[in-house]
Amino acid sequence: MDRIGTIRTFVIDILKTQAKNEGSLQAAYAHLYGVSYMTALIAAKRGANVELATIAGMLHDIASFILVDVTSANHAEKSTVLAMEYLLDINITSLEETEIICDAIKKHSDKMNIDSLLYEVLKDADVLAHGLFNVPNKNFRTYRWNDLCKEFGLQI
Repeated sequence: MDRIGTIRTFVIDILKTQAKNEGSLQAAYAHLYGVSYMTALIAAKRGANVELATIAGMLHDIASFILVDVTSANHAEKSTVLAMEYLLDINITSLEETEIICDAIKKHSDKMNIDSLLYEVLKDADVLAHGLFNVPNKNFRTYRWNDLCKEFGLQI
């Protein structure tokens, strides 16, 4: 199985056994898959590593759906810890790739700062997924949203 398939199967297994409740399970599937698909699209368009971006997308909010003590303020940090643990456990990425993925996850909530290409792909995929599926959500109607609409020719 390819690495993306492996991480998707792993995440599904984790969610099935550890999701807070059925609503959390459904939200996790929708959001994590949505963001992972968006990361693949954006990474391909911008010339970033599609595989690493997609893996980051699948793991970026994992803590929000399985841990009880998660808030919007600490979800990126807690998801980073889980992502590191999972990636080391399933051993599908090199240590360098694991660190890149986890650093992108750690920084994905910091939408005000510009980081490296892969990190920006994850941030923008998160914004795009929220903007498309949580409309109207004023929190994501930011400069990033407006720039993404222009980049992808969206008229929303």
